[in-house]
Amino acid sequence: MKVLTPLLILALFVEAGCALGPRHYWYHPDRTLEKAKEDYRQCKQWAQQEAGEAVAEERLVDVRSKSRSSGDESFGVDRMETSASLGAMYRQNALSGCMQSKGYLRVKDYRLPSDVRRKSYTPDGVAGW
Repeated sequence: MKVLTPLLILALFVEAGCALGPRHYWYHPDRTLEKAKEDYRQCKQWAQQEAGEAVAEERLVDVRSKSRSSGDESFGVDRMETSASLGAMYRQNALSGCMQSKGYLRVKDYRLPSDVRRKSYTPDGVAGW
């Protein structure tokens, strides 16, 4: 049992992957780390705004199509959970699209050149010279 405990803990860390840092980095071969961080910040801010607008639009369409008088007590709770999920999905898609439009590639850590500097964010990171 004493041997199994450390192996189980190691397996959990390997499975989660989060203890080891990001699995992917946004990388552009011609960008410094400072420029990559700035681009990531701008894209993240833009993605947050886009996601908020998209979720608000989804909510409006759904409220128009589903009657509150249908007797569904969980209407508000379901909508909040769905909105949070949609918001996260829209944010990630908008962030990816923004970074790709700036010429960045989403690269696994082990595929980056060894001398490239890295900055970790959740769930991804950025890399540059």
